[in-house]
Amino acid sequence: MNVITSLPPDLAALTKDLMRASRLPLSAALLGTSLLLAPAVYAAQSLDTAVNNAVGNSCASGINPDAGSNLALFCDDGGAASSSTGGTTTSQISIGALEKQDDTRSDLARVDLGPVSVFLTSDFETHEKDPTPIEGRGFESDRIAILAGLDYLINENASLGMAFNYAKVDGDFDGRIEGQNSGGFDNSSYGLMAFGEYIFATRAYINWSLGYNNHDYETERYSTVSMGNSVANGVLASDTDADEINAGIEFGYDMTMDSLILGPRLALRYKKTDIDGYTETVKSNNPSSALAPLALIVRGQAEKSLTSHLGVQLSKAINWDHGVLLPQLYLEYVHEFQDDQRDIAFSFQDDLANNVFNYNNDAPDRDYGNVLVGVVAVFANGLQSFISYERLVAYSNHDNDRFSVGVRQEF
Repeated sequence: MNVITSLPPDLAALTKDLMRASRLPLSAALLGTSLLLAPAVYAAQSLDTAVNNAVGNSCASGINPDAGSNLALFCDDGGAASSSTGGTTTSQISIGALEKQDDTRSDLARVDLGPVSVFLTSDFETHEKDPTPIEGRGFESDRIAILAGLDYLINENASLGMAFNYAKVDGDFDGRIEGQNSGGFDNSSYGLMAFGEYIFATRAYINWSLGYNNHDYETERYSTVSMGNSVANGVLASDTDADEINAGIEFGYDMTMDSLILGPRLALRYKKTDIDGYTETVKSNNPSSALAPLALIVRGQAEKSLTSHLGVQLSKAINWDHGVLLPQLYLEYVHEFQDDQRDIAFSFQDDLANNVFNYNNDAPDRDYGNVLVGVVAVFANGLQSFISYERLVAYSNHDNDRFSVGVRQEF
């Protein structure tokens, strides 16, 4: 294997084009949230705190339980309330830290063999979240994702494409409550995206994307609430859907220095997710408790995110017997402008008065980063492949690692 010290013009152009098209998707969707004012009655609070306050302050004066219901039996004893839960409700976990939307930049490079390319990529991701005062217990999760699509080279400077993506996340809340598992979650999504690229001024480019995703969130959480002589605990289950639209635009410029390629990047990405409301169901109660857990009705909510991404990509072209290898390093700084700490409304399923209470998710990290290393292999027959590793950097209470592999073929 030899390091290329001087690329011929055709190979230099190919390498530059390869680097533009082969930028691997970044973990830009561990979204922070910007700060909203907390509900008037309480400061920013977790679901546990909100349930405590709701039953402690309203059992005697506000809540009107359905006669004979679990909530009515719970409120009869009065007293001071306390609660613990395996984790927050579905939307907090899934919409915040777990939603990993692949960027709609091309995943592999283009070799000038034909106007049509097909590509397939696969991701495996691990995520850990530490416990926080607001969202309670932490969790660990694994994610697998597939992105498949094609693009068409309109001319030397412009291309258009479409892709389909599917992702699945499985996770567990940390620890145990009263000897019981804290719960877990199972989230899946699928979607379509359109994307395009235009190259101008020889070394500069702009690309764009527009996509839609449908999400399904299933959560089980162990909940225990006590007040006086009343104790209600057990497992609560929920299932809800969400619709997401996303769009992005990126500008880049590639500079070549012998076999090195250096490229600054600037991108803006927008995402809006509308989360359906849902009603929890009692899956089981703790045998030691006479009362089943208190099921909630959680209202629908919306999440908006606008992020800027300032990055730089460094690559080196290395000649080998079968083509060209391109080791890559990508560094990115992300700033969140819009995504807010959500004020999430809920009521008790058995409350005839339908009193509405609120809890919050964690406040956001406004600034964080991503580091990616990878290798792209370009073969003479138009086949390309890549492998990469990416790490989330400086995001409070979150650790995320992603491994990606992919192939691309031109015709």
